[in-house]
Amino acid sequence: MKRIISLLLGILLLCGISIAAAEDALPYLEMFENDVPYRRYVLFTPESYPQVCISPYSVSRLYDWNPPDKSLFVVFPTPPLESYCRSFYVHSAKFEDLTGERRIEYGFRSSYWTFDKFLEKATDSCPMVQDGSSGAAAYINPEYGTAHALIAFSEIETADKLEVTITLKDYRKLEEADKIARLTGMILAEVSRIQAEASVVLMDHFWTYGAYGGLRLIPSEYTDKMVTVDMPEI
Repeated sequence: MKRIISLLLGILLLCGISIAAAEDALPYLEMFENDVPYRRYVLFTPESYPQVCISPYSVSRLYDWNPPDKSLFVVFPTPPLESYCRSFYVHSAKFEDLTGERRIEYGFRSSYWTFDKFLEKATDSCPMVQDGSSGAAAYINPEYGTAHALIAFSEIETADKLEVTITLKDYRKLEEADKIARLTGMILAEVSRIQAEASVVLMDHFWTYGAYGGLRLIPSEYTDKMVTVDMPEI
């Protein structure tokens, strides 16, 4: 129980949720268990994580050490095709398809990762599918069922870039040509979607501030239990 309480308090500190602002009408930060056979894991409901909202900056950069007047975030809709958030942090987020078909991960890379540096991993066996000239670079790795992209945003002065990784779960069951076609199509579609829909915004607080009326979380060691905490009671 002490570990559960520590976990909840840690989440509150990370999220910066305003207890005073919490109201009955606010949604809960809530988990549910995916029941796909042989792939059981907990996910956040769509209301808990309604859009991707991540920053190129660390927690200390945003809130502790010489913070800017406002915090900078990149915001875009969650991925389609029944994808649900599995975990999120200030600078990254992971999604799982409810069917268990694929995983999508978003995270920022420092300005050290230029497109040329990123594409050094592209080879004959890991073909490049986007060269960076349109603001994004991408390559696929059929051997491991993954596709990778790096996306630049002109509004981010530090030149940090968003990395997108898509992993096919059952890639070993696919023919090589099918793997290549699916990975290529998925990563190009996701790059196009993000470039069309993403916004770089400034916020006074972390996006979860005042957004939830409470927590409904499934402890990792006791997935048959649900811990419910109403914010006004904390």
